[in-house]
Amino acid sequence: MQKYKELFDIIASYPRILIYGHSLPDGDCYGCQIGLRNVLRKAFPKKEIYAIGTGIPQFAAYFGEMDVVPDDKIPGSLGVLVDVSCLRRVEKESVNRCAAWIKFDHHTPHDNEPFPYPMALEPERVSCAEVVVDFCLDNKLYIPPSAAAAFYLGILTDSGHFAFHGTTHHTLYLASVLIKQGIDPKKVIEYAFYQPPEVRRYIAYLKKQAQFDNGVTYAYMKPSDWDAFGISFKQAGDLVNCLAGMNRCKVYCLFTEDKNGVVRVELRSNQNYEVQPIAASFGGGGHRFAAGIDYDKAEDCPTQAIIDACASASLYNEKTEE
Repeated sequence: MQKYKELFDIIASYPRILIYGHSLPDGDCYGCQIGLRNVLRKAFPKKEIYAIGTGIPQFAAYFGEMDVVPDDKIPGSLGVLVDVSCLRRVEKESVNRCAAWIKFDHHTPHDNEPFPYPMALEPERVSCAEVVVDFCLDNKLYIPPSAAAAFYLGILTDSGHFAFHGTTHHTLYLASVLIKQGIDPKKVIEYAFYQPPEVRRYIAYLKKQAQFDNGVTYAYMKPSDWDAFGISFKQAGDLVNCLAGMNRCKVYCLFTEDKNGVVRVELRSNQNYEVQPIAASFGGGGHRFAAGIDYDKAEDCPTQAIIDACASASLYNEKTEE
């Protein structure tokens, strides 16, 4: 594809490449960062290529460590965004000091998150990893096993074991390509979906706190809730899908507050109700059936208004796409 060739040419023109993702990185974001870094290091052995951010520390021993880059290396670098809609949503602010930017993404765009730079934006994809793998294949780049495992992690997690809306025959084809590179799919699954005992205990508690209102399953969890189980704010906020099968709901949402008053809101639908427009209306964003909102202060989070909006979510398959 022409856009993949354009992005390759831009990457080839810079001596230093910094790969960034979004805050609270998930398997898709982390997998794309590690995978693309390892592919580009093979393709351009004389370039400096780094993955910047926190990554997922408990995965690092198997998939790869993130990089630490001195501040003086940022200017003059190409900033490559993966799985993130715009510069303001990038985890590390150093991205703003790069010389230029491109991105690979699959988030549904909206006017509040402009990215006026070259990109491969494909909202129909279930994972960003699919976009990046197709970029590699289109440009005939070798995907080493280390990169293949990371990309497979991205596809596997964002597709929910290949079960979420947006999973296609091409998703499965790309997964098969990655497996052929010599990865161990079972090992990737073990890392991707392992839940330590404290998380399992918290999930049981979370489900007891969940409420059901007008077609919406939801829970608001405070620091005292998740801290009592010895888990992190990120771990607690990642557990929205545990609410999926509790009721025959149109939308389920999880509000998780951290110790500084920040609130992370995760919205999901397993019945084709659109949540991305709802998230966007409250200053968030995401995908058609999986989106999120962040608030710096708990008092600014309009919990009931979000729940009411979710109760009025539009059914995607009743609409005609242009």
